[in-house]
Amino acid sequence: MNKVAKSKVNSRAVKGKEQDEETINELKEAFKIFDSKNTGEIDARELKAIMKAFGMEIKKQDVRDIYAELGKEIKEGLNFNEFMGVMTTRMVKNF
Repeated sequence: MNKVAKSKVNSRAVKGKEQDEETINELKEAFKIFDSKNTGEIDARELKAIMKAFGMEIKKQDVRDIYAELGKEIKEGLNFNEFMGVMTTRMVKNF
């Protein structure tokens, strides 16, 4: 691979990393905003709202399925790590 091609590949990798970091920061901010009670958790309704805000088509049954996959009851909250797992999985599927 010549220097120009390497430069383009490296440039794309850096740009992709910056976009990933930007997305992570946006997800962190969204979680903070929707965790209005500062409990460290969001509920199913809030998860659905965040997913819609990120341009995902989501229905009640989709949220139920997410909770079932996590082994959680729909009335339970999701912590940040669970939320990030859900969002990154869904974002990859939508990509």
